[in-house]
Amino acid sequence: MELLIGLTIIIIGLVFWQIKRQQSIAAISFEQLMVDETYQNYQRIDVRTKQEFTSGHLAKFRNIPLDTLATQLATLDQTRPIVVMCASGMRSAQAAKFLQKHEYQVVNLKGGIHAAPKNFH
Repeated sequence: MELLIGLTIIIIGLVFWQIKRQQSIAAISFEQLMVDETYQNYQRIDVRTKQEFTSGHLAKFRNIPLDTLATQLATLDQTRPIVVMCASGMRSAQAAKFLQKHEYQVVNLKGGIHAAPKNFH
């Protein structure tokens, strides 16, 4: 009986660990994105609204607003990883979790466009 309880606790712990691991999203800084060659071939998605994107955006970022991401999945290359960004990092974290659930390799840009040096806007 004690062995059964112990195994049950271990199995439950492994299930929760796996769920937590899947929910964690890698994050990179703006500086890492600019200098680390690892990120040079990533697809770059800005999930802010069209109005926000039009008012200023980073080069090489494509605008797919968060509320349209589900309908735009087919436009993304699932074989290439993705960097997502927004204004501050909150919406892009939501987008990253959504993309990860759909088996995309994704990282979130910490601090969003507000973390970018002013000369990059």
